[in-house]
Order: sequence, then C-alpha cells, then structure tokens
Amino acid sequence: MKQISNSTLDENKFNLAVFVFSFLGAALIKSAVSKSYTAITSKELTDNPEHEDYNLREVLLFSITTGVISAVTKVFTKKIVTQGWKKVGGSTPEKIG
Repeated sequence: MKQISNSTLDENKFNLAVFVFSFLGAALIKSAVSKSYTAITSKELTDNPEHEDYNLREVLLFSITTGVISAVTKVFTKKIVTQGWKKVGGSTPEKIG
C-alpha cells in the first residue's frame, strides 16, 4: 500500500477517524438490534419504561444489550482502524503504540 506522509496522517486525524467509524458502527449495530427486537417481539421499541405496552425488564434488557454490543463494536472498530492507519503510515497516539 502507498505510504502517505506523517504530517497528513497525524494523531488528531486518527482520533477523528476512530470517532467517526465507531459512531457509524454503533449506529448500524443499534439499528440491527432494533430490527431484531421488532422481528422477535412484534413490538416497536420504546425508551420509556412507563409505556403501557412495555415493562421495565424489556426496556432495561434492550438498553443493556445495545450498550454492550455497541461497546464491543467500538473496541473492534478502533483495532481495525488502528491496523489500517499504521498500514498507510499514519502516526497513532503513543498510548496505542
């Protein structure tokens, strides 16, 4: 792969790339989990545990599941972005290596 100058691929751009890809990944995952929930339960989602068609357990279970999946997605996204960033010669923050 073609190497790009380090001044072009600085740490701030790396952090921005990680943020953007993590945000997009989390949004896609939440959408997939939401569609799966709707398909399994035949009910639309709600964030309000006081809604008459939902109980607190359902709302909490969905929220926790989405949160865990989003966190795992963020970790793997950061790993993949870091690997790609290093391949093209970008500099990463020192704490990453």
